Amino acid sequence: MQFHLTIGPGDTAASAALESKDLPLRREGDGDVSYILLGQVYELRFSSLAGLAAELRGDQTYPAGRFLLVEINRTSNTVSFWLDKYRLMTPMIFAKESGIQITNQFWKLHFTKPPTIDPLAVETLKKYGAVLYPHTLVQEVTFITGAGRASFLSPQLQMKDNALDWPTEVAHGPSPADWIEILRGSIHDLVEAFHVRGFRVSGGVDSRLIALLLEKSAARQMQAQVLCHPSLTPGEDRDVLGAIATARMAAMNLQVLSPPFSAYNYVGPEGRDGVCLAGLYGGEFFGGLMNHFSPWLKTEAEPGPWSDRLKQLGQRRMSTELFLSAFRSTIYESVRHSWANPWCLHVFSVSPFTEQKFLDALLATPSSEFESYRLYAQVFNLVAGANAAEPLTSPIVHLREGFQAHREGREPKAMPWPMDPTIPSEGGLNQRNLAEFFLENPALGGEIDQENRQKSDPY
Repeated sequence: MQFHLTIGPGDTAASAALESKDLPLRREGDGDVSYILLGQVYELRFSSLAGLAAELRGDQTYPAGRFLLVEINRTSNTVSFWLDKYRLMTPMIFAKESGIQITNQFWKLHFTKPPTIDPLAVETLKKYGAVLYPHTLVQEVTFITGAGRASFLSPQLQMKDNALDWPTEVAHGPSPADWIEILRGSIHDLVEAFHVRGFRVSGGVDSRLIALLLEKSAARQMQAQVLCHPSLTPGEDRDVLGAIATARMAAMNLQVLSPPFSAYNYVGPEGRDGVCLAGLYGGEFFGGLMNHFSPWLKTEAEPGPWSDRLKQLGQRRMSTELFLSAFRSTIYESVRHSWANPWCLHVFSVSPFTEQKFLDALLATPSSEFESYRLYAQVFNLVAGANAAEPLTSPIVHLREGFQAHREGREPKAMPWPMDPTIPSEGGLNQRNLAEFFLENPALGGEIDQENRQKSDPY
């Protein structure tokens, strides 16, 4: 679901330049006020985009969905925008008088002069292993935090902070049976809204749970795919071995893909295009691992912007914010370039573990209920039945009794990953140069990777 929108002074929804791929799109109006909707609002009560905008102007309105609504007002020379509650479109904005760019593809941004590296982003990347949201690596570009407005008459941005409206913990969360219905509903909404054509399977518990919850009619229409690690053969890769078992349980066709290192993070359904259903953040959110991967665990937060954000949101909401922004950076060694491609995770895949209904329940549930896959194991056993005894490649096999680990093959996440900065660089910012700077400069990327090499998995 890639997009890059450029709006110039005097443009309407019809004339604004938009590049998009695998993304539901709707335009409305061609007069002084016009609208563009990227993504989907699941609730179908809005007969017009103007009506949706009118409802979104309310302080606490968050229709369920994954969307970005843009309003272009030629009279006031402003561009207003609204995001879904959890900012799942991960858009960034670069605003100036000659044009406003909104994108979830960092490397598509066009600069008339070299951008300025953001020193705060570099500092938090070095110290905590992540870029402080809503910063990006350059000062001119920022993540959109919620509803806001940009003007062609002034470079200043006005934005609401959606995270301040996210839930906080209550005494008890849903029962395991209720969680099953929440997940089943999230999967159904995603498949219907985004016409999902592919399902990214691995040897882990997340994709297996999703496969077992999929409606049979939807499963028959999907192409399940598993990526074989470039250093392994399909018979050696435990993800492939586990995916074969998962596809068999769900009666799905399985395709084994063997991309090179340079393309490993860019493979979509059918090997190239489309939106994948995947188990993104199942272990982190539902299995409680977020508590172990949180960046501030690496070092105590010192007074400053990082500490201020932590006090404002609390650990739970700030952790969720960082993971949902997709700037995984050095939190995970296995994804080398995600700092430069915040779109590579959320844009190529949709996950029930990042849907609004699921996240609302997650953040309201005490974190202790998720610790060490406790709740996850109960839910999985209810869904899987006799299939729960099949081997898995997942931390759950080390943390909960009754789960079996693969004895054959090799763990792909433990395989070495080359420091190859080859990344698509179609026009605009020369991303390869930034990648080389951050990944190979000994004072920045190189030092970080070495420092965290042994911290990728706390277990």
